[in-house]
Formats: sequence, structure tokens, C-alpha cells
Amino acid sequence: SPDDVLGFYGRPFARSLCHAWGAGPSSCLTEICFGLRPLSEGWTVWRCDPLTSISSGSTTLETDHGKIIVELDTKEIRISVPPGTEMILMDKIYNSGEYCIPRKKIISEENIQVWSEKFRG
Repeated sequence: SPDDVLGFYGRPFARSLCHAWGAGPSSCLTEICFGLRPLSEGWTVWRCDPLTSISSGSTTLETDHGKIIVELDTKEIRISVPPGTEMILMDKIYNSGEYCIPRKKIISEENIQVWSEKFRG
């Protein structure tokens, strides 16, 4: 009955009425805003292409190899590449480690224009 559902563990409203797929949009933010996409099985090789319109934000993605952490602010992007993985950012390969890259070096209108030519035909 509805009362049984709401009385989970004997505490009314102690349980979320959201289904597991209710969190789906949050996974889209990681892919769309930060451009995190696997390029091989198990995230051994992955891509990071953050949107230029994002001024700041962060995301953490758990993989079998460890956490991928991306922090973006107006001046730099900080990325943690787990051991045993490689990240591709603006067609440059980064091996496992911690990186702090000036934002203007990778996310400039000029870099985006050059990088995106192959997709525009």
C-alpha cells in the first residue's frame, strides 16, 4: 500500500521515491559539459573535451582503474588521469598523473577552430 512505501524503515519519507534512472541526467552532465567519453573498453583510453561555455565546475568519474577527476575554473583545468589509462585532450595524449593546464592553452577560440576543422568537413 502507499503507506507501506512511505513508511520505509518505520520512518515516513525516509526513502527516496525516485527511481534509479532518475539520476540519469547527472551522468549526461559529465559527458556533455566535460566531454568525458571512453575510447576503449574499461576507460583505458578516454577523451576530455570540456565545453568552452563552462566557466567553472568539477566532476568525478569512478572507473576500474581509479577516479577520473576534472576541475575547471576560469584560469585552468586540473585533471587526474588514473594509473593504467590515457587521456586525450585536444588531440594530445596524457598518461596517468595529475595535470594542471592553463585554460587559454587548450580552450581558446583559435584552438577550437583548428581542432574542430576535421569535424566540419
